[in-house]
Amino acid sequence: MKGGTGLEAASSSGARGMTIAAVVSRFNPDITGGLLEGARAAFLSAGGREADLRVTRVPGAFELPQAVQKIAGEGGVDGILTLGCLIKGETLHFEVLAYGVTQTLTGLSTHLNVPLAFGLLTALDLEQAVERSAPGENNRGAEVMRSLIEMISVNSGRT
Repeated sequence: MKGGTGLEAASSSGARGMTIAAVVSRFNPDITGGLLEGARAAFLSAGGREADLRVTRVPGAFELPQAVQKIAGEGGVDGILTLGCLIKGETLHFEVLAYGVTQTLTGLSTHLNVPLAFGLLTALDLEQAVERSAPGENNRGAEVMRSLIEMISVNSGRT
């Protein structure tokens, strides 16, 4: 990645042996599908196995926290990735959801026994969302997956 974000280390530390749950919103499916494909590619390129990426789909962004809490409570995963997309419209719905979901996921992240990665796009328009979910180095799904792999490594002492 450009810009020296520090996320490059995740590939070298590796995802081998990690089991990751990806909670993906079905709303804006072209965008969330692109985010998931980016995350999947990053996981596999870091040594993860396809069978160790468990995908759970939820209706929209609002449902992400509830699914995260359920999956974390069941155990059996090393980390949880959230992927969703909110695109600003003409009402306050965007702001209300963006704030509420972000706050709830942030709160959960400090109380869960597994790392949680935040992959909820908040775009001002469809063009921004497409740019951030398209294949390539700007795919936020891949970026968030690399971050999660790194945090799993940090929490387990694998770094």
